Amino acid sequence: MIENYNYDFHEFDSLIKLPNNIKKIDERINTILLQLNDKSVDEIIHITKVSNIVGDLSLGKSRDYKNLLFEKISSFVENKFDQENKLVWKKFKNQALILDKLYSDFIISRDNYFYNNPTKVKIDLSLILICIEKVLRSYNRNHISETSNQNESEFEANIHIRDTLKGYAAEILKYFMFKDISSKKTNKIYCIKDVEIICKHFEFYDEYESIKDIMEYFRFSQLEIKKDSHLSIDVIGEEFNRSVLISNFREKGARHNRYSRLISNYRKSNIEKKMDYDINDYYSMIELERILGEEWKSYELDGISVDYWNKAYLFVRKISNKKLSKENDINQLDKLCIVKSKIQWTLEIKKFLKVSKEIAEKILDNLIFSKESYDLIDAPFIQLGDCLAIIPSISQDTISAFAIISNFSKRLNKLNDLSKKGYFLEKAITSVLNGGNMRTISNLKDSYQGENYEIDQIFAIGEIVYLVECKTLPYPYTVKEHAEQLCMIHGYLKKFERNIDYFIRNSQLFISKLGIERVRDFKKIFITSTMLGAPDNYNDIYIVDESSFSAFLRRYPPVIWDFCSGRNIFTKDISYYTGEITNSKMYQFLKQPAPIDAMKEKIKKVTINHSSFTISQYSLENQSEFISVEDVHLINRDSNFPWINLVD
Repeated sequence: MIENYNYDFHEFDSLIKLPNNIKKIDERINTILLQLNDKSVDEIIHITKVSNIVGDLSLGKSRDYKNLLFEKISSFVENKFDQENKLVWKKFKNQALILDKLYSDFIISRDNYFYNNPTKVKIDLSLILICIEKVLRSYNRNHISETSNQNESEFEANIHIRDTLKGYAAEILKYFMFKDISSKKTNKIYCIKDVEIICKHFEFYDEYESIKDIMEYFRFSQLEIKKDSHLSIDVIGEEFNRSVLISNFREKGARHNRYSRLISNYRKSNIEKKMDYDINDYYSMIELERILGEEWKSYELDGISVDYWNKAYLFVRKISNKKLSKENDINQLDKLCIVKSKIQWTLEIKKFLKVSKEIAEKILDNLIFSKESYDLIDAPFIQLGDCLAIIPSISQDTISAFAIISNFSKRLNKLNDLSKKGYFLEKAITSVLNGGNMRTISNLKDSYQGENYEIDQIFAIGEIVYLVECKTLPYPYTVKEHAEQLCMIHGYLKKFERNIDYFIRNSQLFISKLGIERVRDFKKIFITSTMLGAPDNYNDIYIVDESSFSAFLRRYPPVIWDFCSGRNIFTKDISYYTGEITNSKMYQFLKQPAPIDAMKEKIKKVTINHSSFTISQYSLENQSEFISVEDVHLINRDSNFPWINLVD
């Protein structure tokens, strides 16, 4: 699959940027057409998809510009190519226009509803924030906090819906940021009817998210589209579709498993909490150590210690929970949300973190929500004139570790040190290899004729030598993010090949250090920090994730774990996870990693009906968690938290 993502994901970003001077639109379009002059039809289709000229979900002038650009490109293709190529373009163009109409119809339907159901008062940002808080607070009260006797599947399903609503909240806020509404703080008490009308946006965004997935599968995979009396869409890029689903579920399942085990152990300890840290604080610290290593507090992001970023999100969560502890259903901004001036927030952060005013200001600026923000969990402060507001039900259970990683790896598509460096992942893999008594060399470097070469790990099993590259990557979630990550991995693989070639030609640099006399063969492994959704191989380089690789070396097969009893209720019996690690077992694992293979058994293709279309795609058949228990060692210790008496 990786071979389909052998392009620079952001190469054509400049194509879709609306010129600042509207008079220069024609000039910009002519420049683009010149760039396409030597391209084939397939290449032009690829460029229009990846650059988001088609499949666009923007509004206003940006959308108008992209539609005009697509018309010009279409005319260019139809005038330049022969009949056979024109037919290829025609099929693509028809699909693009059908999907564009699908989105246009959605916009019209949404606009018509709110036109026919107007609010009594003029819509402003204060009303939007109240509605978001009311929806989330109501759902938490009725489905999370006060619902007893839930089984694990029901609880997980409710948590998933709540997290989905939080995602919708960010999209709704962005939608209104593009509208001409007042962003000044008001003290109005809004009527219930007005609040209910605005809350209807959450229902519309359920369909919006489905359309968004369709557009992204169209851009980065393959669709079959049939338009008769009803629009039918089939995701035929099945390998990628399964991969996205499995990857997301494995990542979510692993996080939930670590958190659930921690809570289970805490409850079994039967010890009252007597310190300032609660279970979420401890869990966040565990995750930061898992991602960044034991010295995570000293690691800096944007010139500020991760410890301070962690405490900043902790501050937001604590004041959110404090606000929610005081029940209030009055539809007034100050009653439901936390609103203060930017100066007040700066001083409170300064006091809580015990930092300078300059650092407090910098931290706050990084946590203010904008049109470019990923979500309201990463950036919980919302600008209201001279004030900043927090929606408490968004931030009440924020795990700061994931907010930090997401904020700094996804903001404005900028990949910083956090996502580029694999240092902490390298240390983790080295530890696992040493724990498995592997003959291992770490971080081997050399230079030749001014060129530098390095390999993260080299280990041997018998006379087979394995060369390993580790990469820490941002967590993908959306279809687009998964496609982007595959493109990133492909780019890293090309660099890895260069290093592999050099060290295989100069194997005398490490053979004696491994304690072997001859090498029968070389194997290559590329390890990612994020969960993969499919086994993959590129030019004989096996691509695996750290979670499954570490579990294999530790001889931990995938298990199903019951949250209520705290026991493993099923372990999948896999022969190559038992006994001494051999080259044969390593080959079986690399070819077919068990955690991914187990998940394949749990998904099937389904057809989902919406009001204006149906979509056929893969879906999870059973919510049981197949997880790897290699993370349990991070939880089963009581250092720094003596009040937790962990019980096996």
